[in-house]
Amino acid sequence: MKILIADDVGLIRRQLQHHLAATEHEVFVAEDGFRALALLRSNQAIDVVITDLLMPGMNGVELFAESRKIERLTDDGTDAGPDFMLLTGVRPTSRDARETEFLQQAASIGFFKILGKPVGRDDLLQAVAEVEEHRKTSKGDAEPDAAELERLLKGLLATYGRERVSHAIDTLPA
Repeated sequence: MKILIADDVGLIRRQLQHHLAATEHEVFVAEDGFRALALLRSNQAIDVVITDLLMPGMNGVELFAESRKIERLTDDGTDAGPDFMLLTGVRPTSRDARETEFLQQAASIGFFKILGKPVGRDDLLQAVAEVEEHRKTSKGDAEPDAAELERLLKGLLATYGRERVSHAIDTLPA
């Protein structure tokens, strides 16, 4: 797979790149959302984006939204684009309402996985393996299967807790 790392902290970019160096994946790096978006426009074969949530200029949620506007054509038709994983030091218990709102947006708009900083090598490689398996099994699938829904729900529960997830589900339209 081709993986793009977007983080404004050089140490984090280098750490993630180092963790992925032992794999067969091709890794690209960008120091902000604008550069990441330019790479996504110029290299439509990128499969996965691992992005920081809070970056100057364009945050990870905005990068996700902007990337969805890029038309990707393949031999089979159109492609939905890369899967996104969010890497963040923001916690659901943050006292900063803006940060918490960004984190909630990320969980609701379709990030494949949310990873807390610091992320260890094993956790990163496990998350990459999960997204790789997801990409292999979801080619052509219109709806997630029960295992995919369970994985997503477990991720939301781990990030936000049962009470907040239940409240969010209760507010969804039927």
